[in-house]
Amino acid sequence: MHSIPSNSDNEQRSAKKLLTEEYLTIGVVRCTIEKRIRMSQCYRCWSYNHRINECNGPDRSKHCYKCGENDHMAKYCENLEKCPICNTIGHKAGTLKCKAFRTALTRARNEEKKKQLQTTKRIAH
Repeated sequence: MHSIPSNSDNEQRSAKKLLTEEYLTIGVVRCTIEKRIRMSQCYRCWSYNHRINECNGPDRSKHCYKCGENDHMAKYCENLEKCPICNTIGHKAGTLKCKAFRTALTRARNEEKKKQLQTTKRIAH
């Protein structure tokens, strides 16, 4: 009797196979492929690479995610976007326009690469 792999198993195998490729062509567009990086983000101050139980930052948990003000929620916001993490007008927190987000993403990507290299070295030996 053979067991039938779950969709999750099939999806993981397909994802691993895609990650071995350098790119994917969709129509006439050539797209680079990389593993999705999961970064920790504090729900208290919205900064990256720490959790709420390690937070020493300002409490933004009840602030608007679009403009950083504390008197309304993002879905009702009529203000300009303003990132409270880098204090810049023109983008909200957690986007590639934010230098703090890009820095955290680069750090997370580098950590992921280190993990992959360590795994590759262990398998090789």
